Amino acid sequence: MTSNNLFPQIKDALPLHEMAAELGYPITAPGQRCAAMYRDGSNGSSLLIGERHFYDFGLGEGGDVVDFVAKVKHQGNLTAALAELAERLNLTAPRTYSIDFTEIARAFNAALTPGDRFYLNERGITNQTIDELLVGRGSSHNLDGRLVVPYWQSRRVRYMVGHSEKQQPKYKKMTRSVEMVHPVWGLDTLKRSGPVVIPEGTFDALSVYQTGLPVLSPMSGALSKEQTADLLGLVEGREVIVCFDYDPKSSTGQTQARKLAKTLFLAGISVSIVLLKGTGEKVDLNDLDKGGTDIRSLLVK
Repeated sequence: MTSNNLFPQIKDALPLHEMAAELGYPITAPGQRCAAMYRDGSNGSSLLIGERHFYDFGLGEGGDVVDFVAKVKHQGNLTAALAELAERLNLTAPRTYSIDFTEIARAFNAALTPGDRFYLNERGITNQTIDELLVGRGSSHNLDGRLVVPYWQSRRVRYMVGHSEKQQPKYKKMTRSVEMVHPVWGLDTLKRSGPVVIPEGTFDALSVYQTGLPVLSPMSGALSKEQTADLLGLVEGREVIVCFDYDPKSSTGQTQARKLAKTLFLAGISVSIVLLKGTGEKVDLNDLDKGGTDIRSLLVK
């Protein structure tokens, strides 16, 4: 059977903690820690193994079950790991998916115009952030003519989302790849200390990124079922702050924030909500950021 959603199917069918145990790691339940036996110099608690994600605190990077099998068995070769796991599930994997999204993002970043940078700066996004994350101007992968924000995982770009003030819809995801189906944004920030902040939108996430706090975001409002499952594994043992938009008319942001906080709380995660205040107009974190508010002080009191 061939699948265009290969990674999600593999992640759903093969719990990471069970795969780790099969590969000799002393894990009996998700959320446990052990040494990262795929590298030298790891202590006995540097590797966190969840149901869907792992995180290596020594390297400051993590990933899903395919990334883990690639590290443990295939010297980091994702194509080989994907082929092995797909065969195990009677799925047909592509021979290779050699598209280098990091290089594509680098080209998009180089294509930014002075006007693009001015727009981003006006929204409170610094040139340092723009170039660290390779924010750019899209010209392919369904992102033509849009400002593009990459998703980083294990120090490489795995996905991208595009923004436009002139085109509809305002936000657009990249053409679906075999590798990712809209993951959670901010995985590489988990090495930072402090509470994990979950904001609502793309520019809100960038504003939180600039505070130095760890940030995970759906980049599009409500989390999908898969994003929620991934999120629960990623924030195990961490303090979480949820801060969505202030919507005076619909109350959508407030409702979604409470719904997510309840899900996290019921999963045993320490969570709090920061409710934004407005004067009759919709307000988000990025609005406050570009208006001069100290976002870190607002979130962490």
